[in-house]
This record gives sequence, structure tokens and C-alpha cells, in this order.
Amino acid sequence: MVVVTQTLLALLLFVVLYALIVVDFGSGEWFGLRRYLIYAILVAVSLLIEGSLEAKSSEKLLETSITYRIKRTARQIFYVVGAITFFLFLTKDLTISRPFLVIYVIILFGMLYLAHKILPGFISEHTFNNRDPDRAILIGPVQNAVKLKNWLSKQSQLGYETVGVITDDAEGAALQNFRVLGSIEQTETLLQVHQANLVILTELPFFSQFNKHLIQLCERLGVRILIYSDIQDKLGYPLQYFADGDHRFFTLREEPLENVINAYLKRALDIAIALPVCVFILPITSLFVGIFHGLQAPGPLLYRQKRAGMQNRTFVIKKYRTMYVHNQPESQQATRGDSRIFPMGALFRKLSIDELPQFLNVLSGEMSIVGPRPHLIEHNQQFAKIMGNYHIRTLVKPGITGLAQVRGFRGEAKEEKDIEERVKADIEYLENWRLSLEFKIIWGTFVQVFRPPASAY
Repeated sequence: MVVVTQTLLALLLFVVLYALIVVDFGSGEWFGLRRYLIYAILVAVSLLIEGSLEAKSSEKLLETSITYRIKRTARQIFYVVGAITFFLFLTKDLTISRPFLVIYVIILFGMLYLAHKILPGFISEHTFNNRDPDRAILIGPVQNAVKLKNWLSKQSQLGYETVGVITDDAEGAALQNFRVLGSIEQTETLLQVHQANLVILTELPFFSQFNKHLIQLCERLGVRILIYSDIQDKLGYPLQYFADGDHRFFTLREEPLENVINAYLKRALDIAIALPVCVFILPITSLFVGIFHGLQAPGPLLYRQKRAGMQNRTFVIKKYRTMYVHNQPESQQATRGDSRIFPMGALFRKLSIDELPQFLNVLSGEMSIVGPRPHLIEHNQQFAKIMGNYHIRTLVKPGITGLAQVRGFRGEAKEEKDIEERVKADIEYLENWRLSLEFKIIWGTFVQVFRPPASAY
């Protein structure tokens, strides 16, 4: 309802601005009406797609923080502007008023932000307050019930009333300001007395005789059951749930690139970028770099080195050589002012020109445009001692650039913190991959070519 209402408001704003800015009522001219209708449809479709992709949990929907509202609104504007820009690029349309689009987007941002502030509460109030609330009773350990307090508070806006808790730890519940209804053995009587229609178990049942009895009891009384999963608290790791055929599984993290469609999209983007680079740019840069090799550091054009790739499988990475021939040792990280680097080689490294031959690795499927940077085998072993989850980053293909690099974590890793920040960024990329993030990283890398960070050397 929120998304549909926002979409209708966006269309209304489009019509009003069109009437105020474009239409000449004096002459009766409705300039470019068909074209403007196309843009209005693009706006509506963009907002509906964004809304369908956004998390559908009530906790997110009723989020009250300004930061969330701004981020969500910015995401919606990104989809709208992206759709309009793409259409303009394809059609080279000159009929649409650019000032109209700019004014529309600016006002739309403010309108969507206000809608996020007002609509969820307004809709929930008028949808759920006119009917009897669902009466929820918590059953189980109080320490888990405490974790549900914020969630229960937001559920109250969606027509749920928390009656109290049934627990054998009455003292602990009282300390946490929970209303204690009684002990576990009184469950059947308490459910009937308080006319509960929802039971929330505060821990995963271990299928004792009592839990079987409780489930059968709720089924007999026509009471819904929710079971709070505390398994990730017991394991100490977050869990993701997924189904494959008739089987249900838990995994430690969500990996969007395990989805075949996402993997094909990423591969298609890799080829779409790498192929033109290899055909049109590499020949020119190879000639340019080769000239300076001849002048300052004669030797082979390309530098080949074994690196750890996906699943730690080794491959040979290709780069333009930036060091003098016969420098040792290979495993030593390059440092600022490194004497092994010839003068123009330092500039090649700073501007990332030396990385261009890696597009050949991308075409061959050994690398991707975006992903964790591949390290030397020796460095992998060294870094894995610093961070226990270091090798998780190898679950995706290594990349020419990555989230860590656009955040400025590149060059020599001097301290443990440098490794930790890079690995955190790599795992964040692995768990949150989406095409918009891919484009954001590619754009950030392009900007860094012209404005290299201080860590680039």
C-alpha cells in the first residue's frame, strides 16, 4: 500500500508539473504529450520495481530513523533517474524539457521522503485500529524475549497486542518489565483465559514431550505459532535460510552470486566491458608502455605472476611490468619510493595503467571486473593467520577492482587493521552483491584513475 500510494503521488506530481511548466493553456498546446506519458510510465515502473526489491519486513517498513528514510528515498530516486537517463541515452530524445526533469526529481525526493515519514504509520493506524487486535503470548526463556522487545513494539502498530509471558523464570521476567502470566505447566489454562490467538516460542524447541504437547495444544485451540530462532545466537554466526527442491537448509551467509541469473548478469557485464578494452585500448597502451620500457627498463612488456583466485585456485595474473627486471624478492610488497620501480612505472601504478592487461584475465574467466583483489599465495597464507575468515573472500572471483579499493584500501598493507578493513569490505561485497553496487564500484574506480587516493603507489 505504501509503494502503490507513493507511485500514485509521483504520477500526480508529474501531471501537475507538466500542466504548470509545459502546457500552454492559452493556445491549447499540450507539447510532447505522448513522450511525457512514456517518462511518467518509466517513473511508475521504477518505483514499483524498487518497492518489490526492498525488504518486506514490517520492522523495515515502520523504521523511524531519518537515516533510513533518506537512504530509502535516495535509492528510489536512483532507480527513477537511472531509468530516465537510460531511456534518454537510447532515444537521444530532445523533446523532453531538461529543466522539467530536474525540477521534478528535486520535488519528488522531498515528496517521497515525507511519504516515508507519514504513510506507514497512517496506513497501519487506519488499517488495524478498527479491528480487534491479535493477542500474543510469549512462552519460554526471558533472555530471548528481551531481544524481541523492539520487534513487539512495532508489531503493536500492525494490530498485535502482547499480553505477557509464560515462563518459569518469573523473577527474571519481572526485572525486564514483562507481565508474567504464569508458569509453563499452566500454559493450556492461560491460553484459554487470555484468549490468545498467537503464541511466540522464544527459543527453538528441541522436540521434548512438552514441546510436542504445546504444538498439539495450539493446533487444537486454533492458535498460531511463531518460533523465534535463537540458533544463530547459540552458534555465534548469523544464518540464512534457503530451500532447494524439497529440502531446507541453513547457511552462514547470503551469497547473491550463487544465483545463476546474477552470475550470468555479472559475467555478461564483464565481457561487455573487457572485450572493447582488449580490442581497442590494450594495443595503444601496450605501445605506450613498451616505449617507456625501452627507455627506462628494457625487458618483457607483461609481468606474469601466480596469484590465488576463486576457491584459492592458482592462476597467472597479467600486468604491465612496472619494476626493473630481475628484482627480488617477488613476495615483498611494493612500498612508497620502492627502488625496484622505474620512474614511469611509478606513474603507471598510480594511475592503475599497469592493471589493464588483467582484462585478458577477465575474458578468460579467471577474474572479474569487480571482486576481491587476488593476492600472492604467500600473502594469502600470511593474511589468513590475521583473520580467521580471510578465505571467505575467495568464494567469488577475484577482481581488477573491488569495494575495498574504492574505499581507499589499496597499496601496501602495513598493519593488521589494513587487512581487516579489506576483508570486511570483500565479505560485504560478497553478501550484498547487486548490479547497482557493481556499477557504483566501477564508477568509483573510474574516478580514482583521475583522482588517485594517497594509498595508490
